[in-house]
Amino acid sequence: MNGLPIPTFLSLALVLGSASAAAPLPAYFSVPKGMVISHPERMVVEDDAVASFRLPGDSPSLERRGKRYFVALTMQPDLEQEPAEVWAAAKPALVSDGWQVIGEVAGPPIVATLHRKAHGKDVWAAFTARASNESTVEIIESR
Repeated sequence: MNGLPIPTFLSLALVLGSASAAAPLPAYFSVPKGMVISHPERMVVEDDAVASFRLPGDSPSLERRGKRYFVALTMQPDLEQEPAEVWAAAKPALVSDGWQVIGEVAGPPIVATLHRKAHGKDVWAAFTARASNESTVEIIESR
């Protein structure tokens, strides 16, 4: 028999499988400076999901289907910032990274709907700022 014995191979596969890192965020989304992913192991990646995005004014929500990413972010250091301060810190980084702010819903929480075309994909995101240690980003690569 060539290679590892079957029990050793299976044990190694189980260890490597259980130690796999969380799937990375797509290349077109950079975590804003001063923020970090708070629980990488809890990041959600779904190949087929639906998300709703708030639009300005009385417009109905926009629903998109596609690959979904959901991640929690925190400010570093955690200075107990209010949602408006968190969004004020994150917004310039997102805009300079190519995201267009479609709408902002004042809060708390503050929910910003973002859009961009990246790598041939139509991408939508919702950045929700609750507090310095409770922000989330939901991204859909729409089909």
